[in-house]
Amino acid sequence: MSGRMQQLLAFCVSGWLTLAARPVKANCSVDLPAPTNLTPVLRGIGLVNYSWSWPTPRHLQNDTKSLYQYDSTFQFDDGRWERRKINSSPYREEFVDRNRKVTFRVRVVEIITGSCRESNWVSIPIPSEEGVAAVKNFTCLFYNFEYVNCTWGVEPTAPSDAIYQFHYWQKSMASVQTCSHYIYEGTRRAGCQINGDILDKQYSLNSRVQGVSASVKIKPFYHQLERFAFVKLCPPRRINVERIPDGFNVSWEIPIEWKSHCTKYEARVRSVKRASWVKYSFQRPTGKIMDADTKSRNTIQVRAMYETCGSSGIWSEWTPEYYFGKLW
Repeated sequence: MSGRMQQLLAFCVSGWLTLAARPVKANCSVDLPAPTNLTPVLRGIGLVNYSWSWPTPRHLQNDTKSLYQYDSTFQFDDGRWERRKINSSPYREEFVDRNRKVTFRVRVVEIITGSCRESNWVSIPIPSEEGVAAVKNFTCLFYNFEYVNCTWGVEPTAPSDAIYQFHYWQKSMASVQTCSHYIYEGTRRAGCQINGDILDKQYSLNSRVQGVSASVKIKPFYHQLERFAFVKLCPPRRINVERIPDGFNVSWEIPIEWKSHCTKYEARVRSVKRASWVKYSFQRPTGKIMDADTKSRNTIQVRAMYETCGSSGIWSEWTPEYYFGKLW
């Protein structure tokens, strides 16, 4: 069979399995053996690899009409079960919120045939970390893709002798990294600055703030930042406004490193006769302003936002004011 035919066959089988795995009927008969050896392995910061075993029972080994797959879900603290997934592999890898108790469960389900059979659930918890909560108001900003600043405040319950350590990790990193450039408030570590060149922009940034005290155990604080969702760009530069018959053409310069299809812009304009700003949205670093007062002095400012995969980012600061129209 040619490589092309193999790819097409794999694609078709994959699509068929996905469609077949969607329906799992309620009130199925519970007569399949449950998975065994359910084991979680923690990796990096916040990533858990779950694996389990399910040797096909002897009385089902000659069954060619049925397909057996694994139905798995998560529960955080004592909330509802979520992140449901059905697949044929006896393992699952997920990022989880380590600030909360995490419970994972899995069962075997039969699909394809007209019957409806399943096993009992098998579950395993990962308790949340113990200790006194010490960190609050944790934030991270990726400034113009140059460096990341992660900062935090301290809870009133935190011991005064606590020393804070910051660790970070991405899936592409071989090991968890320790902060090498702390940000201080007085003598207390209050943040960490990470050079943007060492980060892989394809992966989320997972971090942990860990406190050490001689008097009490401090609960670590975990945080995951979706890739690019915490980027704050610098303001655009060199605004230019040109008069045209039906209004004004406005443009500005941006760094060559910016991806134009991932950046949007907002301009605000105000004339000397107005107390409020009028805002305009643009998808490119150029556009038209049709309703500005051509007989008055106008002020314009522009800002930018990086967004990807439908996730909104953070607006840059506004540019300095630029004046156009009748300037005197």
